[in-house]
Amino acid sequence: MTNTNPQKEQEYRKTIKTACISLGDLLREDRERIDEAIKCYNMAIEVSKDASDKADALHVMGLTYRIYKKEPDKAIEYYEKAIALRDSGWSWCDLGNCYLEKKNPEPDNALECFKKASKIEEGYPSSWNISSAIHCMGHTYWKFKGECDRAIECYKKAIELCQDPKYWHYKWSWWDMGNCYLEKKNPEPDKALECFDKVLEADQNFSDAWHSKGHTYWKSKKEYDNAIECYKKAIELCQDPKYWHYKWSWWDM
Repeated sequence: MTNTNPQKEQEYRKTIKTACISLGDLLREDRERIDEAIKCYNMAIEVSKDASDKADALHVMGLTYRIYKKEPDKAIEYYEKAIALRDSGWSWCDLGNCYLEKKNPEPDNALECFKKASKIEEGYPSSWNISSAIHCMGHTYWKFKGECDRAIECYKKAIELCQDPKYWHYKWSWWDMGNCYLEKKNPEPDKALECFDKVLEADQNFSDAWHSKGHTYWKSKKEYDNAIECYKKAIELCQDPKYWHYKWSWWDM
């Protein structure tokens, strides 16, 4: 009887895990086949003996339940298992978002997750990962805690760490920060406009920013002609009525 070569076995298991995840990702593109994708991810979990490989598969399963199945409680189970095997900033960040997406959100638990994510990512050379976690902290303070000043500090830090407009959280940190300046106890519309302009410097097609800019000119500055121009631009860029800023741009205008 031949002894199994542990190194070869590990290589085969890794290859099978990768194939199962790749097939699951392919199936997941069709919303009708999410359950088939989950079967693939389960196979990837079962075949993986290496802790990091198993954590990869558990993370993808958590992502699927969070984004595609809209089941944050189920997703939390998988992220927690993934973290137990490998302390990953991405898993902590996604876990934090799950706490915000629950039927009864848990912003304090979410903040703890984002703080852990940013701490872990400090050990890696790429600062945009930390920026993403800090952006999520800002969003939590703004939307779930109503603490605009703390949110603004987070957004400033996120932008400082990530100066590259290709990353989603660069533009969204500017946009969210602009809204925070408007929602503060003592609003600062000029600073809000500066933020929205920063978004548009990075992406002229960011229709949400055009709407927010128009709203600031209308409500805070009473500059109606400027507001109308911004609303027209927002509508021109977004012709789809399913998006809130399409309907509200028409209504505000």
